[in-house]
Amino acid sequence: MTGSFTPPDLDHKKVLIVRLSALGDVIRTLPAVLGLMRRFPEARFTWLVEDSSAGLLRALPGLDLIEVPRAEMRARDPRRVMRAWRRVRAAVRAEAFDLSIDFHGVLKSGIYPLLSGIPLRIGYERGGSKEGHRWLINGRFALPEPRVSRYERNMALARFFSKDVVPAVPDFQLAPERVARVDAATADRPLLLFPGTSEHGRNKRWPAKYWAWLYRKLTESSESGPVRFVFGPADGAYREALTELLEQAPPELPSFSLVELTRALQRARLLVSCDSGPMHLASVLGVPLVAMLGPSDPVLNQPLPGRNRLIVPEAPCAPCRNRKCPVLICQDLTTPRHVWGQVVSLLEELEAS
Repeated sequence: MTGSFTPPDLDHKKVLIVRLSALGDVIRTLPAVLGLMRRFPEARFTWLVEDSSAGLLRALPGLDLIEVPRAEMRARDPRRVMRAWRRVRAAVRAEAFDLSIDFHGVLKSGIYPLLSGIPLRIGYERGGSKEGHRWLINGRFALPEPRVSRYERNMALARFFSKDVVPAVPDFQLAPERVARVDAATADRPLLLFPGTSEHGRNKRWPAKYWAWLYRKLTESSESGPVRFVFGPADGAYREALTELLEQAPPELPSFSLVELTRALQRARLLVSCDSGPMHLASVLGVPLVAMLGPSDPVLNQPLPGRNRLIVPEAPCAPCRNRKCPVLICQDLTTPRHVWGQVVSLLEELEAS
């Protein structure tokens, strides 16, 4: 179906949302999906997602999940992969979905709805999809302008179903005892520094020596208030490097789950981060943000409009997708003094508002 295809009314339909990974991309799909859920309250929505990116989605009321076991799907034993794939396909098929909406737009995301027998499979036309995905769907949406932010891309597909869809802020459900734990650790409303990225996105990391400089400069200023680092489970090397540079262990928040982190972010004065999942989490929650994009494309990866400062290096080679770049000129050109100036500017703006 192309050209004159008109999507159905979603109310009273069983809808499979497809965005398998990664965490930052799942987060950037949330405003569009939650907007659809509010616009079509009589529909039942289920999200097909890899288990490694599902933690936040489990805390959203009214949203069902089918989780793809990432480790099993990437196992070296093909028999193990096939067993996992068949379990997921069976789970999808058992729900008898009326249609799927594929925000991912790649081969692996298109295979599940097709081979699970979903009759109407809606996704992006060329420009919004790749790897031949368009041949796996039968309801195609052509982006008016392919080169837009991921948020705009996702909202465009959501508004294909109704122009009345508006992006929605997620309301993550947290048990009272976990709320109390987070609130106790953030009672002084700290300024948060998140230096990490996934291992896959290690080229997006700002040098540890720059983080150390920024931390020292901020702690010298009474305007910044308390400053704490936030480390992910894979950030041990960063923590060690900062300990050596600062000659003491960097002050940090306790180890929080992703859902707990949403509460901590909402209580923070602002977040300073590279292009990462927590950066986009802060963006969808409306948390003031200073974001260093490094090699990332500033059009595709910009946060939602808000109280943000976006730092884009003037490097001749940026944006760049070379994850093994040996020089990372873009990171060297993102000087800590410039970042500090942007943090101070945003703090002054927040104080005046």
